[in-house]
Amino acid sequence: MTQSILTRIIKLMFAILICAFAYILFSGASQPDMQSSLVDGAAILELQEFEDIAPGETTLRRVNGTPTWITRVDAKLLEQMQTVSAAVTGQACAIELGLCLLDAKTSVDGILFSRTETAPPQLASSIEWYGGFVDPTNGAVFDRLGRVYVLNGGSQATPMRSLDF
Repeated sequence: MTQSILTRIIKLMFAILICAFAYILFSGASQPDMQSSLVDGAAILELQEFEDIAPGETTLRRVNGTPTWITRVDAKLLEQMQTVSAAVTGQACAIELGLCLLDAKTSVDGILFSRTETAPPQLASSIEWYGGFVDPTNGAVFDRLGRVYVLNGGSQATPMRSLDF
């Protein structure tokens, strides 16, 4: 083979390599994010993210950049939450697909609601406690669905903010 034919073959192979690289680069950028996808401008979560959460379990995760308390709701939890309905106020989180997502951020930047299995001291001893959250900035107490407990002094806070799918 002559040198000019070899030069053409090398240029052709180089051009093919550049095209393959560009295809890989741009096809990866155009695929939807594995964490969430957009439908009508709203973030939709992928359920695969939460498969490891056992029924009745609550865990803290970052969802779309927001620290979030996630509870996998089951029949036992719903029954427990029904028994404390008289002691709480506010709307429970929107339970979609068996999950309750609550924004973990308090009104003070950098401080999150803390989760506790032990009944907080500010809660009346006659009230059943099945675990929940406490706002460390003001002592407000919430059930695992984000509803506010009415405390001994009659004070109550705003319910925790529920996150939508």
